[in-house]
Amino acid sequence: MHMEHANFYFHDVLNDFLPAGLAGKACPYHFDAHPAIKDAIEAMGVPHTEVAVMLVNGKAVNFSYGLNYGDVVHVYPHAAHPFVANEYRQDFLPMGCPVFVLDVHLGKLARYLRTAGFDTLYTPVDMGDAEIAHVAERDDRIVVTRDVGLLKRSQIRYGYWLRQTQSRQQFRELVSHYRLKDLFRPFSRCPHCNGKVRQVEKSTVSKRLPGRVASDPGLQNFVQCCDCGQVYWEGSHYTRMQEFFDSV
Repeated sequence: MHMEHANFYFHDVLNDFLPAGLAGKACPYHFDAHPAIKDAIEAMGVPHTEVAVMLVNGKAVNFSYGLNYGDVVHVYPHAAHPFVANEYRQDFLPMGCPVFVLDVHLGKLARYLRTAGFDTLYTPVDMGDAEIAHVAERDDRIVVTRDVGLLKRSQIRYGYWLRQTQSRQQFRELVSHYRLKDLFRPFSRCPHCNGKVRQVEKSTVSKRLPGRVASDPGLQNFVQCCDCGQVYWEGSHYTRMQEFFDSV
C-alpha cells in the first residue's frame, strides 16, 4: 500500500514531547486516507490539550482538518503562537476561576493548590483515567498529570502535562502556565478535603485542639472546614505557607 506523508514542525515547549533528535526539525508523518490532524499530532506524542494553533500550508485549521499528502504543518503551544481568528485557537482555560482534577500521584500539589484557594479534586486512591476524564468533562476541570496518555483522552478539553517532578516546582509551573497569581485566595479551602472553610470562635472548637494550642492566649484566629470539620489556626505551618506563596 502506498503511504503518503506530511511534514510536521512542533514549536516551543511542544518539543518536550518529541524524541531529543527531532526537536525543532521536520517530523514526517506517514498515513493513508485523510486522518484528522488531531489524531496525527497525538500519534506523534503531543496531547491535544497542549496545542493552541495549527497552520497547514500557512492557513489556520481546527482539529478536524483531514491531512493531505505534502501538507506542511506547524503546531504551536498556548505559550507562544501566531495570531489567528478565535475560531482557530484551541481552548486554553474554562470560563471563570480555574478548577482542577489531579491524578493519584500529585497529592502534595493538590494540598498546595487547595491551600492557595483553588478548587482541586484529588483522591489518594486512584480514581482511574476514565473517571478523571468524566469528572473533567462534567465540571469543566483542568486535568493536571505527569501521564501524557491521560491527556490524549478525547473527553478532556483542558489539561496540562507537568514537566517538573517536585511538588513546589510543579505548583510554580502551574501558577506560571495558567497565570494564577491574581486568583489566589490563601487559606480559604481545606487542604485535606477541598471543602470551604469558615471563621469559628476558639471556644466552639477548643475540644478539637492540641493542649498547647487550646491554652495559648496568643492564638485566637481559627477556621473550620465546612465539610470534614478539620480546624486550622495560624501556626508555624501557616507562616511557612504564606512565605512560600509570597515567593511564588
